[in-house]
Amino acid sequence: MKHKEMNNSEFWDPVIGQNKTKEILNSIYFARRVPHAFLFYGPDGVGKFFTAVQYLKLLNSNLDGTAGSKYVKSISALSEPAVKLIFPLPRGKGEGGDDSSYDKLSADTIDLITEQISLLSKNPYYKINLPNANTIKISSIRDIKKFTNFSDDSGLKKGVIIYDAHLMADEAQNALLKSLEEPPEDVIFFLITSNRERLLPTIHSRCWQVLFNPLSGEQIIEILMKHFELDEKKSKLLAAFSDGSLTNAVTLLKYDFDLMLSAAVQAIRFSLVKKFYLANKVIEDSIDVSDKEQVKFFVGIILTWLRDVNKNKYTGGLDSFTGYRDTVEKFNAKFGNADIPKTIFKLEQLFRNIESNLNLNIILLGIIFELSSLALRK
Repeated sequence: MKHKEMNNSEFWDPVIGQNKTKEILNSIYFARRVPHAFLFYGPDGVGKFFTAVQYLKLLNSNLDGTAGSKYVKSISALSEPAVKLIFPLPRGKGEGGDDSSYDKLSADTIDLITEQISLLSKNPYYKINLPNANTIKISSIRDIKKFTNFSDDSGLKKGVIIYDAHLMADEAQNALLKSLEEPPEDVIFFLITSNRERLLPTIHSRCWQVLFNPLSGEQIIEILMKHFELDEKKSKLLAAFSDGSLTNAVTLLKYDFDLMLSAAVQAIRFSLVKKFYLANKVIEDSIDVSDKEQVKFFVGIILTWLRDVNKNKYTGGLDSFTGYRDTVEKFNAKFGNADIPKTIFKLEQLFRNIESNLNLNIILLGIIFELSSLALRK
């Protein structure tokens, strides 16, 4: 047993963090009672997909010689016959109910899909990004049957990995249930999701559910440096504002993060002295206020600043705004009696409204006015 456990390190060591999850999966493996379907759930960008890939390799580690090497390569490449990868796809022009998932897609779109799968196979922390791909098609779920019907004598445990499983419509989920109810012995399903609540209870009941937790700042730094080839300074900055999600950290790379950081501090300063026009202008000059994702990150930065202010007030420490210590300490000296937790609570409410398709400009103005009220609570 110990010898086997030592060998398992080759499969688990590449997955950064999630030690409790690895222990659970290892226990299932050694008990030889591996369920036919797993539901890996938790925040985006914490290693759910990579864990599924590595576990599939572990389940096939009894294959010897050429066969074993061949299938490990096939799993790593996310290619059949070892892996069926299901993920949201754009809809093809004139696509009908009888078309397969790729039938009506343009050659350029298929090339882009191939490129995305290649990037994911090389970097298991990469996030697939396809324009207009918001739903997992029912045709993709139907394709699973063709995959599972193909059998050979290799002894291979094949994997069906459903990436962003919560993006299946109810029709697609009901179609998947048929495969989950009567699974072939040599097929393991991995449903990967950051939004378990959007999956049907009947899906939940047919899967072994495994929770994945947010990553630590140190773990995100390690992944950014190893898999995204960022330098340590940049990695530390992004990790500080990632909220435990690698996806958040990588998304921030799309924006001028240094500008957003500076603008957030300026907007707070202007809000405190009731220069509302200037606070609003500095926001509009630094972010696209029509971009929901960017607005969320900007508001997240302000919330992080407030949490750092509160921590500094009681412990003298800082988690994220280490480069703004002077600003934080001056705030606490001037507004030491401000009810920061109450403001954080109200801003978190406004933050949640961003997803409700409310007017983003109104939300940002609400945040400015709420920040200004801190100056009244001294």
